[in-house]
Amino acid sequence: MQDTQPKFKVGQRVLHKNNSNSAGTVTQCDPPSFIKFDYQVTWSNGVISRCDHADLLPHTEPAPTGGITPVVGYECTKCSSSAQVWVGEDGKMRCHRAGCNETAPALQDPKRDAGLKKSALQLIPTSHNRDLAAALRHGADKYGEWNWLGTGVKLSTYIGAIRRHLDAIMDGEWLDPESGASHAGHITASCAILIDCKERGILDTDVPGHNAAPSGSAIPRDKWEWFGNAGHLYVSNWCRYHLTTKIGNHLVSTVGEYYPPHATERDCPTKPTTIGCDRTYETMVFKVEGVCECGCGLPTISGSEIEADGYNDPKAATAGHRAMCERVASWPNA
Repeated sequence: MQDTQPKFKVGQRVLHKNNSNSAGTVTQCDPPSFIKFDYQVTWSNGVISRCDHADLLPHTEPAPTGGITPVVGYECTKCSSSAQVWVGEDGKMRCHRAGCNETAPALQDPKRDAGLKKSALQLIPTSHNRDLAAALRHGADKYGEWNWLGTGVKLSTYIGAIRRHLDAIMDGEWLDPESGASHAGHITASCAILIDCKERGILDTDVPGHNAAPSGSAIPRDKWEWFGNAGHLYVSNWCRYHLTTKIGNHLVSTVGEYYPPHATERDCPTKPTTIGCDRTYETMVFKVEGVCECGCGLPTISGSEIEADGYNDPKAATAGHRAMCERVASWPNA
C-alpha cells in the first residue's frame, strides 16, 4: 500500500543505511512516485544526493535549533562545512555541524570573497557615469559612435582636448557650452578612449619620447620594413588585400578579400570568401627565417604563427595590422 505521508521531513537529520558515519539533512521532499518518496539530502561532506525512504535512517543527533532553513553558497570558516549552514528564525546564520556551532560573522560568502579579487566596478560613482555618458553621447552625435575604432587616435589630440577642458575648469567654467556636459565628463571621456585604444593597440603615441626606442625593448617605426607582397597564406595570390611589415626578427602579415579562381566569369563570387573562422581578413605574426630566393626581398617565415587576429572589413584590417605592428615593436628583443 502506498504511503500518503513522507517518512522524513525537510530539515530532519538522517543517516544512509550503507554509511552510518555520514550524517545529512533532508533539504527537499518530492511527492510520492509509485510506492516511494524521493528526498534530496545534503551530507556533512557537502555532497548532495537523491534517496528514497528505504535508503535513509533517522539520526539521533539533535536537529538545528532556532530554524531549519539551509543556506546555499556559504561555508563555515571554522570547520569549512557548507552542508551545515542554516538561517535561524532570528535571521542569524549558524553552523550546526556537531562540535562547531559558529555564528555570523564567522560565516563567509565564497562568491563575495571571489568578487573582491575582481575589478571593483561597484565603487565607481553613478554621477561619474552620467557625466561620462553625456560627454560620449555628444562625441557620438558629432563624430559617430565608437569612431576611434576604425582609425585609432593620436595621443597628442587627446592631450590637447584634456588640457582645454581642464583650463576651462580652472577658469571657473564647469559646463561645456557646446555640449552641456561637464568639462570633467569630457576629460574622463577622453581618458576612457585613450585607455581603450591603448588596450586595443591602436593608440598613436605621437608625442616626444614615445617613438624613441627604450633600450632593448622597442623598435622605432623608421626601422620597420614594408613589402607589397603577401607574407603568408597559400592562396594569397588570389587575395586582393595584403599588408606585410618586417619588424626586427618578426613578420606581420595581413591578407584578405580572397576571390578564388573560377572556370567561368559567371561563377565568380560577388563577395570575398572567408579565409578562416568567419573572417575575410586576418593578421598573423611569424618569426623571420631568411629571405626569398627570387630576389623580391620578402622575408621567409619559420614555423606557425605566434599571434593572430581576424576582421571582416578593410578598415578594421588596416587598424588591426597597425596595432599588431605596434605590439610586436614593443616586444623585448623583437
